[in-house]
Amino acid sequence: MEDIKLEKYLNIIHMEMREDLKNVLLKKVLVNKEKEKIKVYLECNSMISLDSYIALKESFESYFNSNVFLFIVNKGDRSLYLEDYFNYFLPSYISYFKERLKINGENNNYITVYNHGEQKQLEEYIDEINAKLESVGYLTISIFLDEEARKDIVNQISEDFNKVNYAETPVNIANSEEKRFVRRKKIKTIDNENVYYGDLIEGEPINLSSIVLEDNDLIVECEIFGVDVFESSKSNFKIITLKITDYTDSMYAKIFLDSESELSRLVGILKVGKWILLKGNTKRDKYAHDEIVFNVTSINVSNKKNEEVIDDSDVKRVELHAHTMMSAMDAVCNVSKHGVATVEQAIKFGHKAVAITDHSGCQAFPNAYNMILDYNKNRKKDEHFKVLYGTELTLVDDNIEIVKRSNEAILLDSEFVVFDLETTGFNAAAGDSIIEIGAVKLKNGEIIDKFDRLIKPPHEISKRISDVTSITNEMVADCPSEEEVVKEFITWVKDLPMVAHNAKFDTSFIEMCYKKYHLGVFENTVIDTLALSRVLDQDATRHGLSAITKRYSVDFDE
Repeated sequence: MEDIKLEKYLNIIHMEMREDLKNVLLKKVLVNKEKEKIKVYLECNSMISLDSYIALKESFESYFNSNVFLFIVNKGDRSLYLEDYFNYFLPSYISYFKERLKINGENNNYITVYNHGEQKQLEEYIDEINAKLESVGYLTISIFLDEEARKDIVNQISEDFNKVNYAETPVNIANSEEKRFVRRKKIKTIDNENVYYGDLIEGEPINLSSIVLEDNDLIVECEIFGVDVFESSKSNFKIITLKITDYTDSMYAKIFLDSESELSRLVGILKVGKWILLKGNTKRDKYAHDEIVFNVTSINVSNKKNEEVIDDSDVKRVELHAHTMMSAMDAVCNVSKHGVATVEQAIKFGHKAVAITDHSGCQAFPNAYNMILDYNKNRKKDEHFKVLYGTELTLVDDNIEIVKRSNEAILLDSEFVVFDLETTGFNAAAGDSIIEIGAVKLKNGEIIDKFDRLIKPPHEISKRISDVTSITNEMVADCPSEEEVVKEFITWVKDLPMVAHNAKFDTSFIEMCYKKYHLGVFENTVIDTLALSRVLDQDATRHGLSAITKRYSVDFDE
């Protein structure tokens, strides 16, 4: 399509005109009906604001009722609004890097990290963040490890640490956990009816889900769902470990004590199901497998209670599709010798029945049956509760497609091609492309020709893909394009049968090339050795190339 000013389309998609959209050009629109995805390509001389980007995306999605991906070619200042877009694309669970972005012009933007742990964590997401930034016209952002800043932070922590008045260290400390304990401040509980331990807490609590690193003076409001007590046999050292949740996340909280009476008092207060206010610090705890643990300095009364869900309908529903924890990875409703939580909850709602339909199993049936037997025993018949027993089964297509577009020819008597692709990712429809095609022609069991070409992709190869394929950006810098090599490959293959391991993956990229470069229709016969292995070796648990070649004593070098 020819370039058109975007503003002509804004009325169509029911969006008000914005100043920064006036000179934006609509370059092209690609529609994938099967995936219900639409790609919209724009061009601008000055970057549009994040608000306009979001509003435009939402308007397109509302109008087309599909997922819409906006791609922007920005010919103007590539630092304009960069911080806004960076914060938008940054995953929420590493949002603490928002303040670390340094913008030094177009080609020298970076995120500061203070240690190798932060560096490793950010490296897991930086490729994804950069890909999103590149899609809207920005250049990539690098990671900068600032060792000097790290030293300053460590020195400041050491200074603060030395200012604290610590308890005297007892002689002959039994273990390193106790050594850690005795360096803590002695905590005296003030006399206040709202204080269980420590001081009166002032301030607003934060969500547990927002706690991702070590920090000080945090306040949380949480429910206790587990209590463990540790007492040293060699000293007065004691720990109460609470399992806490605020239903945004869960974690451990530890209270360190040296008094038997204080231990007994707190254990009597801190019961499972109780809501409390906690104040303290978070630290990585090697005794909790290096997890972040909340070290408690104060515990206060909380007036929060779990909200009880009530079914106040005059005519009660009957749930015909309820799962229990016997449905693997699908439900958490408890099943125990006392009964089934799903049934118990239905009774609380005042329902008359419930259907248990777990995935491919009926392990919850005996517990539910015995529970209902007890419940109905002393009740009138019209007050009885009923369980409907069922299961949810998965139907599997037993027509395994080993050969696609089969014909009557005998493969071993024919000339055929065995091929393999390396790609920039796993989804041809989402923009990933081929970076290598390797293939051989066979006839009468002998290799008669070979094809091996590297391809320069339209975007950089990520480190993760380079690690898997051993193909780097330097290796493909001077190589031909995907279109050139694929056309050459098609000419070389002709109409011969083709063989690949996990052929669905490889042929998805070949078929996408046929569409992208208007090459017609891919019609070659294709044989999938992965599907073939699963049929021939049904007792085997592994069907990868290395496993198959080992099984059939074929020399194979990954």
